[in-house]
Amino acid sequence: MLKKSLVVLLLLVSAFFLLTGCDQLYFKDYEASGTVKDSSGAGIESASVNFSDGSSVKTLADGSWKQTGLNGDIEITPKKSGYTFSPSSFHLAQLDENKDNILFTANSNGTDSGDDSDNSGGDDGSDENSDDSDGTEDNLFVLSGKIKNESGDSISDVIIHFNNGEFSSVTTAEDGSWEKEDLTGRVEVKAEKYGYTFEPPTRSLETSDENVNFTALSTENFYIVSGKVADEKGSGIENAKITFNNGKFSSVMTDADGNWEKSDLFGRVEIKAEKFNYTFEPATIPVETTDDNVNFTAIAEEQPYTVSGRVTNEENIPIPDVVINFNDGTSVNTDYNGDWEKTGLTGEVVVNPELDDWQFSPANKTVYEENDITNFTAQPADNYEYYTLSGVVEDNNGANIHIEIRRASDNTLIANAITNDEGNWTSTSVWGTVIVTPQVTGSISGFTPENDRFSGPETEVNFRADY
Repeated sequence: MLKKSLVVLLLLVSAFFLLTGCDQLYFKDYEASGTVKDSSGAGIESASVNFSDGSSVKTLADGSWKQTGLNGDIEITPKKSGYTFSPSSFHLAQLDENKDNILFTANSNGTDSGDDSDNSGGDDGSDENSDDSDGTEDNLFVLSGKIKNESGDSISDVIIHFNNGEFSSVTTAEDGSWEKEDLTGRVEVKAEKYGYTFEPPTRSLETSDENVNFTALSTENFYIVSGKVADEKGSGIENAKITFNNGKFSSVMTDADGNWEKSDLFGRVEIKAEKFNYTFEPATIPVETTDDNVNFTAIAEEQPYTVSGRVTNEENIPIPDVVINFNDGTSVNTDYNGDWEKTGLTGEVVVNPELDDWQFSPANKTVYEENDITNFTAQPADNYEYYTLSGVVEDNNGANIHIEIRRASDNTLIANAITNDEGNWTSTSVWGTVIVTPQVTGSISGFTPENDRFSGPETEVNFRADY
């Protein structure tokens, strides 16, 4: 009899709790987990997974989520701007065995897969009374507006936030305007810029509006500065970048005349001009109040350049071994063809040819830019008359042999020639007493004679090649 009474009592107590809906009093908390992925299987990061008990979690980079401390029957609903989900929600009961691997598929751009399990009565998503005829879960809308100060001046570079970062921010343009597309739900809009507060502090909207305007109230004493960037001749430098406190304030660029202007500065500001291949004087200019004379002088950096030329006599015969001097202390020599070249010059450079007992026209020349061709005409300083030497190199086997003609007094090269295939050679620019020497080349071991000496014209300056 006692056992029967206990059984009846337990049944009555259980029935009481079931009827009063207090199942959470005797069911333990549980946890659930799953993934939010797009149609390609890629995880959706930062989607909100909301639970009917008021809690929520955000998905990780791979779209996974997990929630603990759940109790009783729970409705799970995912949400992320620009997406609808299939299923739109998931019902999870306390007694369900499988509380893991709950999958939601995200459809981008507001398209609905039609498999919305949250529609009561088994609705397949084609509700005839729905205004969303395109199947979108949320109506996308656009907000725009302008930011001005109390005087009506436009304020640029103001950051406009939406739902504290749920949607990406935008920045006002030079005229203070801004616009944001693809917003959904109720959106709180807030303006932010250092040195300002804004009225109203926030705006809350859920449909398109093109007059979401804010008034910027200064918390600092702002001022305007302007100036010009010009070269040493006073010509304006276009597209020079003007920076303020190394980027604390946004930079501006000079116009075609080198002019620039910057507003909304406050405190002490270091101003600097920048442009490739230029340095500026002064390097920086400090300001802390309105100033319309913040000017910089642009100094072009010297770029290395190359010049070249040729030295010939009055009969256009090349003069080799002329020393070409430069006022930086360097020099080069002319080659057999009288040619010379010099690289790595900077700025204005004076070029001065030099060879003992010769004079040059012009005596020197100033160069300052790439490919400045600098030729000189040479004439013997003691007014010697030119004469001609010619001859043949026998048994040269068709070799083109260099013939050097050097001044006998100091061995300075004053002329040269090259034999043709038959071994013949001629030089018409010889003067004074000279020594003529054929140059060993290839399989030739020497010449007979080794060299010869002349003080006037000669047509039989002949040598035999030895092997």
